[in-house]
Amino acid sequence: MKFETPLCPQCGEAARGTLETVPGVALVDMEKNGEATYTGETKIFWDDQTTQETDGKAWLICPQGHAWQTEWTR
Repeated sequence: MKFETPLCPQCGEAARGTLETVPGVALVDMEKNGEATYTGETKIFWDDQTTQETDGKAWLICPQGHAWQTEWTR
């Protein structure tokens, strides 16, 4: 992949990575009456992670925690 703006517009550092969404299932103990209690565990589906985009632009994050959007090609 290639990013049009790989450096942070605020501090000038190179991007640390992309902002990602990772789906998962929060596990519950389900009672027959519909009452549920979270078990405190979430199963993450790492192979289904996706880069966050807005209007086709990827979100990047620098080591300082600044986030910005940029055009990109995959």
